[in-house]
Amino acid sequence: MRRTMISGLLALGLLALIPAEWVQAQQRPAHRRMRYSDWHEPQRRPRDFYQEPRRLFYMGAGPLVNIAVESANELSSLVESGGGAALFLGFRFNDYFGLEAGLTGSAHPTGLGAAPYSQGILHSASLDGKVFLLPDSRRIEPFVQIGFGGYGFFREGYEGLDLKGMGFHLGGGADFRIARRICIGTRALYRGLNLTNSTSWFDGREEVFQSLFSLEGNVQIQF
Repeated sequence: MRRTMISGLLALGLLALIPAEWVQAQQRPAHRRMRYSDWHEPQRRPRDFYQEPRRLFYMGAGPLVNIAVESANELSSLVESGGGAALFLGFRFNDYFGLEAGLTGSAHPTGLGAAPYSQGILHSASLDGKVFLLPDSRRIEPFVQIGFGGYGFFREGYEGLDLKGMGFHLGGGADFRIARRICIGTRALYRGLNLTNSTSWFDGREEVFQSLFSLEGNVQIQF
């Protein structure tokens, strides 16, 4: 009896010396080969690439197309559709709201009979508020914006400022993040301009409301 008890204790002691990993390995399905990662799972680098706070400065630039809408006022035929470039600087206060200052310049042919020259340049300086619609999205950020600005239409070569005034604009777009601090963006805006004929050269008509639709693409750098 004593010999049997001693043998049992020796057997239990040997079982205690067997590594727990070896026991677990024997319980795995026979068809699966053991891998190094079963014992040493590598620590993956956390993907915090798109998780940075949205409180930052950004600047961007890109091509711009202004599509003019002619109204019943004959002076509105002065500014026809044209294209140019946009430059802007902005700041994101939080995930939802940002403020943006912008400059645009675009060359526009003039309507037949509306001016003694064939082309002019439309400039604007504006301030916009932007509201981001999907703050949790880190790759694609749609937004809406509204703002106002000052506008001036110069003769080609900046020989004279024929139209000047204020305007408002509203619309929206989306930014697409392609790198940690680089985005490409697109937007479409309606611009309503109240312009005054500062030189009084066109049939004595002093004021006109001009409608434009702006299409823009840009590249942004965030700081």
